[in-house]
Amino acid sequence: MPPSPAAKTAAPAATLLALALTVGCAASPAASTPHPGASSPAGPTASASVSLSAEDSPQAPGGGTPPATLGVAWDARSKAAALDVATRAMTLYARPGVNAQAWIADLRPLLTAQAVQDYADVDPSTIEIASFGTGELVVDEANGYAASARFGSPQGAYEVVLHRDGAEAPWKVVRFNVPGSG
Repeated sequence: MPPSPAAKTAAPAATLLALALTVGCAASPAASTPHPGASSPAGPTASASVSLSAEDSPQAPGGGTPPATLGVAWDARSKAAALDVATRAMTLYARPGVNAQAWIADLRPLLTAQAVQDYADVDPSTIEIASFGTGELVVDEANGYAASARFGSPQGAYEVVLHRDGAEAPWKVVRFNVPGSG
């Protein structure tokens, strides 16, 4: 039985639709706009323009210019709070004589959810530090969401990496870096 007239036009129409979608997607501005960090094989060009907008709306105040502090500015109170959490965490971390259950239970309130998982199986008796010096806070003034504190010890410098979700959010420990790990 020969194909019906509708079947004869449906197959070419479907092929044309698929071709049009393929060409349309390949020619869309989103597909052809280079990533801001990307460069062409010949190297970056000064005349290339990059759009920092999402659907014709600026992503940041100032017409596409990122804010100077990524939304959370540092102040003396934030720095003191970060160093306090780092010092308390380091004090709780540096207890090789404590059993594992008590060790993680004491640290848990100061850790991110991921850090709790990462340190849940640590045997504190394998931690080679029991004393350390005063912490030194290290911040990136343009990023008020993250900080670290370094603590000297006879074994070398330990680092406590911190994060917070907002200006009023509590600081949480992301990880402890032991001497020689970074």
